[in-house]
Amino acid sequence: MDKQCHIRTLNQHDYELVVNLWRDPQVRQHLGGIVDSDRVIQLFKEMLSANGKQRYLVVSFESAKIGLVSIDDSREPGEMELSYQFLSAFWGRGLAYQALKDCLVYAEQEMGLQRILAETQLKNMRSRKLLEKLGFVAIKQLERFGEMQGVYEYLFSKR
Repeated sequence: MDKQCHIRTLNQHDYELVVNLWRDPQVRQHLGGIVDSDRVIQLFKEMLSANGKQRYLVVSFESAKIGLVSIDDSREPGEMELSYQFLSAFWGRGLAYQALKDCLVYAEQEMGLQRILAETQLKNMRSRKLLEKLGFVAIKQLERFGEMQGVYEYLFSKR
């Protein structure tokens, strides 16, 4: 059976998903820890009002919302970054891979990107393997947020 993930832009009905992602200790283990409720509310409002280059995409599988992907300004000046969070109940099923493949197509076709970065903690082996499987290449390591990070690059093919 083919794994069908669907992506769409974030809307006001996605608040529960965002809360579940940002308040889950497993999901947030390599993302700076859980976020307090007031900050989640603030972040959700900021995501809904985003304009310009930022995109916040909800990932669904069957009828369940399973994750959130952002394509946003990177900490690297002038660059865009792919970030993602998936509910732990859906880990290990290949869904993140499929969803991120679709998000990369979106970034290229809808946003016109030629290159995108991703950053993950070096100790987050699952995320590193996922990025490498998608075709990202490690370009540098640095310390940020008190942890060693790997910065990865993805170059879109020119068609």
